[in-house]
Amino acid sequence: MSDEWNLYYARWLLNDGEEDRRVGEIFDWFALDFWTPSGLTKSQEESRTAVAGPDFHYRVSAEVIYLSKSACVIDFGLLAIGNSDQIPPGCKEGNYVAGQFRLNLPNCILGVPDELMPRLAHRWQVNGILADMAEEVLFSVNSQAPHWRESKIPYRDVASTADSGPCHGYILKCSQVE
Repeated sequence: MSDEWNLYYARWLLNDGEEDRRVGEIFDWFALDFWTPSGLTKSQEESRTAVAGPDFHYRVSAEVIYLSKSACVIDFGLLAIGNSDQIPPGCKEGNYVAGQFRLNLPNCILGVPDELMPRLAHRWQVNGILADMAEEVLFSVNSQAPHWRESKIPYRDVASTADSGPCHGYILKCSQVE
C-alpha cells in the first residue's frame, strides 16, 4: 500500500472558498471520492490494493462496502466514495471490483450511512504540489463542454496552490497522518 497518495484538488474548490494548500501543511478532509471515465469491473480477486499508475491514477482492487441507488463506498486500503453507476450492474456489498481511477478531494459527497462517515475522514500532510497546466481541448466536434486531456498533462511543481498562477487543479502528494 502506498505511503504517499496523489489527491486531485480541483481549482474550483478554491474558487468556492476552500483554503490554499502549501507543502508541509497538515489538513483534515472529510472524505475521498474516486472518478473513472470507464467504471470499475467485477473482480474474482478478493484483495484490497492500490498501485500508482500513469497520470496520477491508481489501479485498484477493492471491496464494495456500501452500495445504494446513488452512492457506493469501496475499500482498497483507504475508503473512497463514488457514484453507484461506477460499480458494475449486479454487484453487491461484499463483492470486489477492479479498475483504474483518480482520487479527489470532494466538496460534498452523496449520502452514506452516518456510521461510515468517521472512516471516510482523514488527516493529510502535503509533501508536494503539482499544478495542472493543461490547455483546454475539445474531445469532439459534438462536445459543448471543454475537457482536458487525461494524459500528457503538463504539471509544474509549486510550493503552494496560491503560487501557481492560472491552472485547472492540483495534485497534492500527501501522506496520511494518524
